[in-house]
Amino acid sequence: MARSGGRKPLPTELKLIRGTELRRINLSSPEMPGVLKDPPQHLSDSQKIIWRDALSNSPKGLLRAADWSVFMVWVIATDLHDQAQKSLRETGALITVPREVIESTSADGTKTTRTKGAQTYRSPAIALINQQSQIIMRAVQELGFTPVARSRIKMSPSADQPNRFTNN
Repeated sequence: MARSGGRKPLPTELKLIRGTELRRINLSSPEMPGVLKDPPQHLSDSQKIIWRDALSNSPKGLLRAADWSVFMVWVIATDLHDQAQKSLRETGALITVPREVIESTSADGTKTTRTKGAQTYRSPAIALINQQSQIIMRAVQELGFTPVARSRIKMSPSADQPNRFTNN
């Protein structure tokens, strides 16, 4: 039966990490085997760096092997977003394209190039940034990577990590 509205249910792993009341957790939900590990070989070097960095900074055991496709979508979208941002910094938000190029050679043999009329366009990187931002936002909601999701996570304190809210 399809849900008619409201929030999407959270994955059981997130509910357990957040300390949700047991009566609100579907304890019979299937547990996915395996944890997400090494990036696929077909990813670029920059995408592999993003993959490894995100895995090392996510809660242990949250991402499972079955999550690889959503995680890969997020990694690739993040990399494309970064590339488009770099391109935008280099070219600027507006690109001027000449309509007609006129080349002429003077009597002394020097060549000159003029443009007759020019059209200014918005950089294509802007559209790519917007598109990748939408993909990233959908993927982080599925993966539990949003600031709201992190604020709800309750993990047991570790002996090697002092509480940042106390004077340890």
